[in-house]
Amino acid sequence: MEQQTELEYQNKVFIEIAKLEFKHKDLYIFAVPNGGKRDLIEAKRMKAGGVRPGVSDLIIFGNSRAVFLELKTTKGKQSGFQRLFELKVSLNKGFKYMLKNPATKPIDCAAEVIEWLYGK
Repeated sequence: MEQQTELEYQNKVFIEIAKLEFKHKDLYIFAVPNGGKRDLIEAKRMKAGGVRPGVSDLIIFGNSRAVFLELKTTKGKQSGFQRLFELKVSLNKGFKYMLKNPATKPIDCAAEVIEWLYGK
């Protein structure tokens, strides 16, 4: 079986969570475009505009809470900046950091996010 890229996995997880916006009216999910290769000029523009290394791939708000979802390939590892971001998130009440890879099916990842935001 061919390994999914991080972006392929992210797309599938995003779709599963976004489908639930109809059921949970205050639910909102968006991606943070931190990844990818950029030339030096574009990288400087993004940094000047507030792009920070380590911020999670997806951010989900609902029920006055937030989940910061970092997605990796099966073999992917967090960077030092991502570990620092996870620590900062964990220091804030009402925020949760989740690290997932394709071993967790997108629909199960969505269910875990919703359960944390809204309870059972």
